[in-house]
Amino acid sequence: MMRPTPLIPPAAELREFPFTPLFRSRLFGSEFDAHADDSAWRAGVTLWLKSWDQKPAGSLPDDDVALCRLAGFGKDIQSWMAARKWALHGWIKCTDGRLYHPVVAEYVNAAGEKKIAQRNRTAAARVARQAERMSVTD
Repeated sequence: MMRPTPLIPPAAELREFPFTPLFRSRLFGSEFDAHADDSAWRAGVTLWLKSWDQKPAGSLPDDDVALCRLAGFGKDIQSWMAARKWALHGWIKCTDGRLYHPVVAEYVNAAGEKKIAQRNRTAAARVARQAERMSVTD
């Protein structure tokens, strides 16, 4: 079976973003919400949120020890393995060996676009201020 290419650009970096969107209607209308027990639900949401701090943003390692810790189970691999199926519901392994969730990727990519747009606006404002200073001194 062919793996898909990563759903997020490899350079995506959002660690400085303190806000992670979580859309109630989408979450509470999901198969994940309907089927995950309390432990898997908490682990799944924790992984969605913590994935934003990974490199690339919005991805997870495909390693049960790392996922166990990221999901909040510490070193309790047995509890992680019991929650794993639903905690990782919707996550897919891509060609870079990392896990991606299409919904998480959608929001990470949108945040990345906003980050780039803000950088461009800041750079344009800096150039305009510099041009203004240069015209005043001429």
